[in-house]
Amino acid sequence: MLDFIADRADIIIAGVQTALTLDMLPTIWTQFRARASTVPLTSSIPTAVGLSVLGLVFFATGLYIATVTVLVGSVAWVVVAAQRIRYNRHDGSTTQTPDADPEFRIDDSRLSGASSALRATAADGCDCTHKEYGV
Repeated sequence: MLDFIADRADIIIAGVQTALTLDMLPTIWTQFRARASTVPLTSSIPTAVGLSVLGLVFFATGLYIATVTVLVGSVAWVVVAAQRIRYNRHDGSTTQTPDADPEFRIDDSRLSGASSALRATAADGCDCTHKEYGV
């Protein structure tokens, strides 16, 4: 059984990596359409680097098909990281996109003052911050 797998390792790894890369395409497309990213850089950058290292190892061991598929997967993760860097600027433009999917909007209320959970509207219509929270 293990000989069967070892003899076909290049194809098996390439098939699995192709499936994992194809699984990334909806994430890339959705983030592109929403102009916002929810994937943290602490996930995308190490994954891209790790896949690049695996590509080097596969190339050194003669697994050339697996090398190509792993490097394509690494590029997909670099695109995800680039989306995070580009779309999640701190100037508020990420949340101002009118056609952005609400699921991908970033809650940046912590950056600009009191959280919306700490704000309430008084009976006279005044939008004020609760004093008991120390804000």
